[in-house]
Amino acid sequence: PKIPDNVCLIPHVSRERLIEYYGQSDLFLLPSYCEGSALVSYEAMGMGLPGIVTHQTGSQYIDDGTGKVLPKPDSKELLNTLNHILDNPELVSDWSLNTKNCYERLSLESYEKNVMAVVNGVENNG
Repeated sequence: PKIPDNVCLIPHVSRERLIEYYGQSDLFLLPSYCEGSALVSYEAMGMGLPGIVTHQTGSQYIDDGTGKVLPKPDSKELLNTLNHILDNPELVSDWSLNTKNCYERLSLESYEKNVMAVVNGVENNG
């Protein structure tokens, strides 16, 4: 089948070029069969991209909050999800805002603050 002109399949690129692609994108898609915890999904979240991912990506995307998590790689479910987004374009804007907020909670700075709160709590109760 012919790939539509508004769909871009991207081969391996440098990190600098990848950031450019994130900035030009509206949505992140990773329908993988097997990933440990895909770094690319965290990078996309950091750029505020809502995502459609499979459960197998180990991603932090939250179903219907920052995107859609498919239970398994299934082309019919993926097509239904993409059509739902096309019929409801405001979802991408809402998911993008939620993605930025979610990523802030998952940032290294937030993690450090949470760890230090636990350490300080142990010191004060120890």
